[in-house]
Amino acid sequence: MIKRFWLLGSDDDVATVGRRLAATLGVHLVERESSYLGGAYLGGSGSGLDEVIVQANFEDEEGYLAEMDFPNYRTLIHVTQELESRPLPKMVDIGVHVLRVEEL
Repeated sequence: MIKRFWLLGSDDDVATVGRRLAATLGVHLVERESSYLGGAYLGGSGSGLDEVIVQANFEDEEGYLAEMDFPNYRTLIHVTQELESRPLPKMVDIGVHVLRVEEL
């Protein structure tokens, strides 16, 4: 099955972005912990979205950002959905910008 993978970014902190996304997309996000994702992050799903992850664009032990191509974004949002699902709405008004979309 083909999926659509979104990478979104925001200048706001993880908690603020999570609250705004939950309200805008109708998803339920839960705080989780992963050293692989830089510590505390938010994860969940809902409203036709397979997975939503909200994490910091953190710097690892070697000094590399999670998304080196987007150093100006403090928070990253990864969204996975079925290709047949309606694309995400524009969210510039809540401070969220589309950085990349891939269909695989």
